[in-house]
Amino acid sequence: MIFMAAVEKIDEIRPLAETVFEGRGSLVTALPGMLEVLPLGASKATALTELLRHLKVPPERVLALGDGENDIEMLQMAGVGVAMGNAVQATRNVAAVTTASNNEDGWAQAIEKYVLQPKRRTL
Repeated sequence: MIFMAAVEKIDEIRPLAETVFEGRGSLVTALPGMLEVLPLGASKATALTELLRHLKVPPERVLALGDGENDIEMLQMAGVGVAMGNAVQATRNVAAVTTASNNEDGWAQAIEKYVLQPKRRTL
């Protein structure tokens, strides 16, 4: 379920939504003005965990990039968690490093630095 409204309205309804969905769902904000209600245990991190298990790849070998609250768990589990320059503060706080914003090709810069130039950083 997704609620979309002005940022102030989302901030206002979030405490009520947390009460309503307590024990039944988790709330995350992907973008300002958007509040997502997910099934308990559903996240990018749980999906990535399953993929890595299937591929037999350890989390330490993962480069994860994100900008929203819904990326936090994924960035924490990755070998290198990168916050985009336009990331919300909570996401920046958990990331190992920050790159340029989406509009400044931050994804490309991070991939160049951490994947294509392995001598500079090995995952």
